[in-house]
Amino acid sequence: MSHATEETSLGKVLHSLSALLTSHAATLPLENRLHTLRGRLADGRFHLAVLGQFKRGKSTLLNALLGESFLPMGVVPVTAIPTLITYGPVRQARITFQDGTVRTIALEELADYVTETANSQNQKGVMQVEVRHPAPLLERGVVLIDTPGIGSTLVHNTTTTLNFLREVDAAFFLVSVDPPLTAVELDFLRAVQQRVNHLFFLLNKVDYLTLDEQQEALRFLETTLRTQAGLNGDLHLFPVSARQALEAQLERNAAAWAASGMAAIEERLNAFLQTEKLAALQEAIRAKTADLIGEALQLLHAAQRALTMPLDELLHKQGAFQDALATARQQRRQAAGLLQVEQKRFVEHVNEQAARLRAAAEAHFSSIMQTAVADHDPGEAEEIAQKQLADAAEAFFAAHYPSFSQRIQADLSALLTPYAAQADALLDDLRHLASDLFGFEFIPLNPDEPPTRLQTPYWSRSVLIRSGLGLAVSPGLWESLLSPARRRQRILSRLQPLAERLALRNAERLRWAVVQNTQQTLRQFQAHLDARWQETIEATAQVLETAVSQRRRRVVASAADMDAIDHLINALHALAQGLSEL
Repeated sequence: MSHATEETSLGKVLHSLSALLTSHAATLPLENRLHTLRGRLADGRFHLAVLGQFKRGKSTLLNALLGESFLPMGVVPVTAIPTLITYGPVRQARITFQDGTVRTIALEELADYVTETANSQNQKGVMQVEVRHPAPLLERGVVLIDTPGIGSTLVHNTTTTLNFLREVDAAFFLVSVDPPLTAVELDFLRAVQQRVNHLFFLLNKVDYLTLDEQQEALRFLETTLRTQAGLNGDLHLFPVSARQALEAQLERNAAAWAASGMAAIEERLNAFLQTEKLAALQEAIRAKTADLIGEALQLLHAAQRALTMPLDELLHKQGAFQDALATARQQRRQAAGLLQVEQKRFVEHVNEQAARLRAAAEAHFSSIMQTAVADHDPGEAEEIAQKQLADAAEAFFAAHYPSFSQRIQADLSALLTPYAAQADALLDDLRHLASDLFGFEFIPLNPDEPPTRLQTPYWSRSVLIRSGLGLAVSPGLWESLLSPARRRQRILSRLQPLAERLALRNAERLRWAVVQNTQQTLRQFQAHLDARWQETIEATAQVLETAVSQRRRRVVASAADMDAIDHLINALHALAQGLSEL
């Protein structure tokens, strides 16, 4: 099917869905979202977001793309509100507030509304920020989006960005070299993959690395994306310095722009917009329309329940369920608080185990060092010992990591098991209560991978002593006059700090990897419980609220009412089928 034919067919589905939603607005209050989708398809507005952890340089990158520094940047988490940047001949911003009022401001005032410092926790009630800018890229129908960073202590920023993903068609996923990819970013990437099909991965701040280190970081990033995120094919990886790119734009320096890595990104983006944008936009609109139909069907099934149960009975059963739910929520909060305390203790446990391994490494390195010095002529013993220590560092920790990680995994599994059992018991009790009261049928949970499974560590096995090997003090000429025994003692005294540094650096890298895995596992565990709770209990509570609201508006359900809902459900299923065949 050609793009034009597909666009026409998709437009017809959207038109039919709009007619259904408009004629049943009271039951299906989703027309505004559909109107936005239809407008985007008609105008070819393609949403390209910059996503990533806080302080990765998202706003700086967008400023570089647009050629001037107007989006707020800083050394602390800055962006608090998603900012949409669209084409306009005059530079200005439009602020839409939650109460429906709209205010047009100059770009210089933007920070007053979108930054965490000036609008903490969105106290000003900003619903949306739209910036108009005359950049040529925007004139091609691209809407750039600056999003709050995820993973900081400002949890609401993470929530805002996750909720905004349904508006995104493609994204620059920005990471940086410090470190290349964290457990938080991998968790976020998995959520992004559920919503966004077209991703470009940008490794920022490469100006801090040598060329060899850049290549090493890119290889690490690619390996992690393939093994941990399950990505295949062309990953569209680009090294970049957003800071240097912005400076190059401000100075109109084409050579510096190319050296920053932005020229390659710009070239790939232009090719994408020319050959893939239309198909990607249609794909995104189809997926978002399918989500909308699914929500409409859930609302209709709730309406059916509402129209078949007497109001007094419904209110009585809702009260019984709400009482049980309040008790369960309190127990869940208490369990979450206890788990946070246990998490801190467990990290200390990891630290203690890593310290023991470090001590074992120091003893092992000392033995290697002493053997090398004793077995070789003092004139060459120091260089040989250094090389053997470097080889031993990688071999020792690579050999000990699997068993170390498995022990920690077993300890963590033992820690989480009772919490999982308690959560399952709460869910089962509430599910059985709801089933007894209302006869609800629950959609089976779709369990993800076991929440106690540790990920592959984010730890390079390369020798971590590039500067360390050169730190040994060169012996003076007078030392050659000493006895061999005395010379060996002096060599050992110089090598001992090196052995200690090797043990410390590698033990710290191993400890850091295990702590990251532990924290990632705990986040996955909590997210797993949250998802189960939302899919079963909170969804049930929402069904009851909808049912009561529907039932209050109508005392008796007529056959015509039920037939109308059945007809609407069938119509939506037909649209969903037609959408899946495009």
